[in-house]
Amino acid sequence: MKAWFWVIGLGWAATVWSQSDPATNAPAPPATKIMAGVTNEPPAAVTTNVLVAPPTARLVLQATDGTEIRWADFTNRPVLLLFWATWDEPSRKQIAALQSLLQSAGSNDLAVVGVALDDNARIVNQFVRDQQLPFPSTLVTVKLLAEYGGLAAIPTMVLLDRFHMQFRRYIGVTEAATLALDLQALPIPAPNP
Repeated sequence: MKAWFWVIGLGWAATVWSQSDPATNAPAPPATKIMAGVTNEPPAAVTTNVLVAPPTARLVLQATDGTEIRWADFTNRPVLLLFWATWDEPSRKQIAALQSLLQSAGSNDLAVVGVALDDNARIVNQFVRDQQLPFPSTLVTVKLLAEYGGLAAIPTMVLLDRFHMQFRRYIGVTEAATLALDLQALPIPAPNP
């Protein structure tokens, strides 16, 4: 548990550091503010400090129960990444809201992948079985944190659209009704050529 707080803190420090001019330690101009892990050269005519994950069709994660979570299985489906922990009470509230949403939305409308901040897969797997979670969970990795913008708090959720591009980010407990509205606002998949 403590190790992930250190990684989250390090990610925050890297973000703050990357937003200053290394020569003078002065804040960087707004056009060059970037997140850690992104090149210092922003694309021409684009000003952003939001890290957007690229499509990850080949991404395969190891679930805590030993199975594989393949992004390719979620083709043309939105994916909701839930960063959570078994020991965190707000995470438990978020899981209850997600269970309610999944019962009303249907399994083909949304794929949920839990990303646990616990440091023991056995504990997470036991929690998933005891709570009968309807979605797989994996343990957090530095790569996942970097790809999806790091964490400021838990629970944090990242909603990926049907193209698996970041659509919305939720920090803290979010009600099922809010998630349902955002699911309706997602872009429709492009037709096959």
